[in-house]
Order: sequence, then C-alpha cells, then structure tokens
Amino acid sequence: MHTEALSAILGRPVVYHHRTHDAHRAVLLATGASAMVANLLRGLDRLFREGILAETTTTVAALTGRAARSAVDWLRENAALFQPSGAAAAR
Repeated sequence: MHTEALSAILGRPVVYHHRTHDAHRAVLLATGASAMVANLLRGLDRLFREGILAETTTTVAALTGRAARSAVDWLRENAALFQPSGAAAAR
C-alpha cells in the first residue's frame, strides 16, 4: 500500500488495516452479510489478488493508446474528486 503517498496527495491521513481471511469473513458476517456472500466475497478477493491483479498486461495501452499509470499517479491527477465539494470549487 502507498498510504504515505495517498495521505500527502489528499492532505489527510489514509490508513490501511490488513485483515486475515478469517477476520475479513467475520467483519462481513458482523455487518449483515450471509455466510454465502461472505465466502463469495472472500473468494473474489483471492481471485483478484492471486490471479487477475497479480499479472501485468498491456491491455490498458492496447485499449487506450496510452501507457498504464500507477494508482498514485492516477490519484495525483484526480485528487480533486476526493475532496469535499466546497474545497474542489474553491481551487
């Protein structure tokens, strides 16, 4: 996680709290998700983490004609979208 960079860009603290799979399931269940939904979401998390998001592809460049950007670069370019509406209008 790039929490330091995100905090600097947004001008407020950004904190990431890692959860184990079991802890994540417990939170989902505690917030009203059924066991089936909790298990499905955990499976999707794992699929993305270990599969789809684990590989680097040229898809973005092929579709847009531009190189992919990092999440931090994208956030720098779009930081105003994450500010309170009055703050964005004041800039």
